[in-house]
Amino acid sequence: YSKFISLVCNRYEKKNYLSKNNNSIFRINYILNHFEKSFFIIPFRDPLSHSYSLLSQHLKFKDLQNQNKFIKNYMNWLGHYEFGLNHKTFDFKDKNLKLDLKSDSINYWLQIWINYYEYILKIYNQSNNQNRIILFNYNKLCDDNKYLDNFFFKIKINNYKNKIKINFNSKKILTEYDDYKLQNAKYIYEKLKLKNF
Repeated sequence: YSKFISLVCNRYEKKNYLSKNNNSIFRINYILNHFEKSFFIIPFRDPLSHSYSLLSQHLKFKDLQNQNKFIKNYMNWLGHYEFGLNHKTFDFKDKNLKLDLKSDSINYWLQIWINYYEYILKIYNQSNNQNRIILFNYNKLCDDNKYLDNFFFKIKINNYKNKIKINFNSKKILTEYDDYKLQNAKYIYEKLKLKNF
């Protein structure tokens, strides 16, 4: 993996390598220990709008895969099971996190959100590399003009101005949700906000 990263950086004459991979949460400490100058960036946002976005993506991929079976096969081949007909949840090795809801429900995605970020908090609290695990608050990004500047200062990257376009998402929630589940998610959300840089 180190050689692969070096080859990519050399090919494009870049100093930094960015990888987006949801499965990497299971390798946080290994990655941070092996790549001693690396940062692990975990974005989060308010749970209701995030869960609604996840549900929308799931329904969109189900529709696409029903129209074209190649899309499902291709996502299986890539190991992308986050959404669609081939959707699978992360296995956090905790029986209490098993889902008993249907994936076409926002409550299902609220529970996914809860499971995921409870695991993130657990990993963060146990890590010896907390200063390199960055919990990135999307909502703060939307509200605070200096948040992005502070973020790039923290990860030691300059010259990013005018290279980043931020799309603010403010979709109206058009479905009913379980208030108890949302309160549980909000409790976790508040904990995440306390730990963001």
